[in-house]
Amino acid sequence: MNAIPLLSSPFRALLCIAIAVGVAPAQGNPNLTLRMPDLVAMPGQTVTVPVLLDNNVGDIQGWSFSCNLAAPLQVTSEAAGATTAALQFGSGPDFLAATIFAGQGFTVGCIISFFGFETVPIGNNYELHTCTVAVPANATPGTVYTLGFDGPALGTPPVATVVVLGGLSYAPTMVAGSIVVGAPASVTSVVSSDCPVAPMGNLVSLTNPSFGTNWNLQVQGLPAGATNGFYILGLTQQPVSMALFGSPCTLQVAPDLLGFAFALGASLQTYTLGIPNAPVLQGAEIYVQAMHDGAPVPPFSNFLGLPSAYYFTNTLKGEIGL
Repeated sequence: MNAIPLLSSPFRALLCIAIAVGVAPAQGNPNLTLRMPDLVAMPGQTVTVPVLLDNNVGDIQGWSFSCNLAAPLQVTSEAAGATTAALQFGSGPDFLAATIFAGQGFTVGCIISFFGFETVPIGNNYELHTCTVAVPANATPGTVYTLGFDGPALGTPPVATVVVLGGLSYAPTMVAGSIVVGAPASVTSVVSSDCPVAPMGNLVSLTNPSFGTNWNLQVQGLPAGATNGFYILGLTQQPVSMALFGSPCTLQVAPDLLGFAFALGASLQTYTLGIPNAPVLQGAEIYVQAMHDGAPVPPFSNFLGLPSAYYFTNTLKGEIGL
């Protein structure tokens, strides 16, 4: 951390008032961003919400803010964030005060050092504070709760959202976050294969399409002689007859994505689809079907003129969630 010149007693007192009590920001600065992330939680779950700061201006001496988490959310506790707790060799700031307002949110005021011995330098993802939030047990999956600042400022007098540099208060850019009420990820088999008298493999899901994980798929129970196949992934189920291509089967998935795989023993290589850790995807559906080769069995003819027939498996629907 960078040192700054010692502050006079009157100036320190003024800084205390500006941070802890709250004054209107003297200036605005787009290079200071205070934000909360987008999170996802199950009904009845508690979730930790961090307040993060991106600083592209200079050495920060302190801050104050009002966080609004309106009912029915409840803030059950608050704590200094990792950045704040690590200040001054782990002893924390000289002044830190926080107040929870039931059903409304919480406020924080912080002065790092009365004597200017330490500041927060230019950098991103500084964790200033955290709060623990309880999501209602009866919350409906898909509900979005907004996490904001200064809407309105809380406290008496109201605690303004400002960052202090060089003794001046700056209004940061404030980026609201959210808590999306989620549901568990799930996989269901929605359509069976309609290939007649065919030695079909069976498409199975080895994992669930959960946030921030890999969804692993595999075709098992392949006929003897199978060498390769395709995984077909799409966002919609869209039946299309494949008779024009020499197959009596039906393609059930809009082919937004294709993945080629070799046969290993009685199974196709596992296909892995990475699921982003993005709450906006809660409840999104992905359909998957697979096709694999094998010796032609009537009424099959050579698929697309290839020396083997291709058989279509059952279709799975994956619903992204927790």
